[in-house]
Amino acid sequence: MRLLEKICTKSDPQKSLPIEERFHSTKCFYYPNAKKLNNNNNFEVNEPFLRKASLKYREKLSFCCRKSESASITSKFDDKIPVIIERFRNEKRLPELDRCQFAVPKFATVGQLQHLIKQRLGDFQRMAVYVVVANRELPSLTTKLSDLYTKYRDDDGFLYITFSSEDAFG
Repeated sequence: MRLLEKICTKSDPQKSLPIEERFHSTKCFYYPNAKKLNNNNNFEVNEPFLRKASLKYREKLSFCCRKSESASITSKFDDKIPVIIERFRNEKRLPELDRCQFAVPKFATVGQLQHLIKQRLGDFQRMAVYVVVANRELPSLTTKLSDLYTKYRDDDGFLYITFSSEDAFG
């Protein structure tokens, strides 16, 4: 039990909510009796701390749930990478994606991922989309996601990718 407590209470620099107030996903095997997400894997709107639309995936779920989610994806799909794709925090032109959690093939490139993001954006497909990996690197379109995953994956097992309509670096 001590190991589970250490994993779930691991210090997360972006943690904004106490662990008791966070929801746990249905795949969380560290806290099976905790308050869960609804059937659509969405949060209940009547919870006051989740009404903010600006909460990112890391802020919505605790470390143990994110680790459980990524382990579930990698165990189901050997040839896929668990990826979280979110809109850049200062982006105003592009909308949020309908979901943020994806299982992307290991052999896919950043260009193919950029095409997937544009498809998900619907009416905004014709806008330029820039992809930033782990808030550190603006990769070339020919870079394989497996290389980025081995270099930039988070402790919870996900590769965090943000997108923006403008080049934020120049």
